[in-house]
Amino acid sequence: MTVNEKHMDDLVKTLFDRGDPYEVLEKEQGPAVREYRRKWKMAGEHLSEFQYPLHLNFELVYGCNLRCEFCIFNLPAEEWDYKARPGDKISFEKYQEVVDEGVRHGLCSIALNGYNEPLLQADIVKYIDYARKAGVLDVSLHTNGLLLTEKMSRALIDSGLTMIMFSIDAATGKTYEKIRQSRDFNKAIKNVTDFVALKKTAGKALPLTRVSFVETKVNHMELEDFVSYWRNKIDFFTVQTFFNPFVGKDNYEKIESEYRLKDTSFSVCAEPYQRLMITCDGNVLPCCSNYGLGLVVGNIYQDSVYNIWNSKKMKELRSKINGSKEVQPEACRKCRASVMSPKSGMKEETS
Repeated sequence: MTVNEKHMDDLVKTLFDRGDPYEVLEKEQGPAVREYRRKWKMAGEHLSEFQYPLHLNFELVYGCNLRCEFCIFNLPAEEWDYKARPGDKISFEKYQEVVDEGVRHGLCSIALNGYNEPLLQADIVKYIDYARKAGVLDVSLHTNGLLLTEKMSRALIDSGLTMIMFSIDAATGKTYEKIRQSRDFNKAIKNVTDFVALKKTAGKALPLTRVSFVETKVNHMELEDFVSYWRNKIDFFTVQTFFNPFVGKDNYEKIESEYRLKDTSFSVCAEPYQRLMITCDGNVLPCCSNYGLGLVVGNIYQDSVYNIWNSKKMKELRSKINGSKEVQPEACRKCRASVMSPKSGMKEETS
């Protein structure tokens, strides 16, 4: 790998003075966390193949309670590659089966969300508890926080959850309403701060708390206020690169003109060496990008994750994903283009 190669992992900056969140987890859970992150780095930097994904995303249930402007849920269902439909969910029995198989083969981490809002799964604590007791080191989730209640917050704090990440992206109600298409900014802030207060009262180090800010033309002027507000309230926060999920769709140019603040790029994608995503209909994807919906590699109701991970289809994908644009899958070209403006010249790579 040359010094000019940039990984997809580099497009998220974790800030605050607590350092690497996984170093904090190591202090709480021991050296197994360090070994997990060593393998993660090895897979990412050297594109090493392990016998099983280090991380799995489980999209337990279909749907979201918001319709954010730069989310694929803002598209009519017939206009995207997502095959899941309302009512789809991963049964607890199938989840147990996959987790048990994973732990036997080296699974270290899971995130209980995909393209959805994970707290729509009312009994999500049961899933967290099972994974932690089975031996999964790191169990996390991303949420918009609007469905949190005091009861749910207390249950999550006691569940064994290691990290909870709140998507906020704004320091004012006006900006939040534009991005989230919701007037619940004050509710989101209150729910997160209440969660932090309950965790402090409980005297728990975990779950680590994080808020995220996807920097765009719409909100970049609020970043300083965002940092100022959350400093000393939260364990970590991230500033993330904007991805346009609509490359090739009718609303691509609209979202570009309204949200694109700056270009970035990445050349090395390590996701199919590190993780798999399982959507609520059982489909298995080689990454967590929405463009991965065009790269279904199997289904957990038809085959095991172990077999899917070691399949000819996955090996072929790994051989092409970081190759020249002529051999990269179309979905991968679109994903790379999603972090660049059309002016950059990346657009023609998706044709």
